[in-house]
Amino acid sequence: MSNPHRKQAPVQQAISGHDEASLFVGIDVSAATLAVALQQEGIAQRSFANSAVGHKALIQWLLQHEGKLRVSLEATGIYSLEVALAWTERNASRLRC
Repeated sequence: MSNPHRKQAPVQQAISGHDEASLFVGIDVSAATLAVALQQEGIAQRSFANSAVGHKALIQWLLQHEGKLRVSLEATGIYSLEVALAWTERNASRLRC
């Protein structure tokens, strides 16, 4: 029987995957567009061009939100590579592996 008042071990916290300040972002990648869903108190959805201009607009939109961003994107090889690199370059100082 588990104790609801017992704190989780750090490994268990990492596995559970989030805290109250997290914002979850899912990106569906295609050759032409990035369909983005952001979950905080509700779900906000937007679409961006899968181009350098669209990547910049996506990153600016995401960084307007308060809290820790947890971003997942569909790994579609060449279509997802550029947006992943743009996100990493823009946020390199804030990334933890």
